[in-house]
Amino acid sequence: MKTHSTIHTERVDVDDVPLLLTHMQRLNLFAILDAHFPVHGNHQGLSLEWIVLI
Repeated sequence: MKTHSTIHTERVDVDDVPLLLTHMQRLNLFAILDAHFPVHGNHQGLSLEWIVLI
């Protein structure tokens, strides 16, 4: 049985970015990403959370 996925996109205004970041922090999204997607020891620079956000 084939199922079709529907993707809905919305434009994010620049003024909404701080609100979205704060909401993600309150949901503890960054800790969840770290727990499920550990980085290897050679990784340098931005953390995985910020890479995902960008």
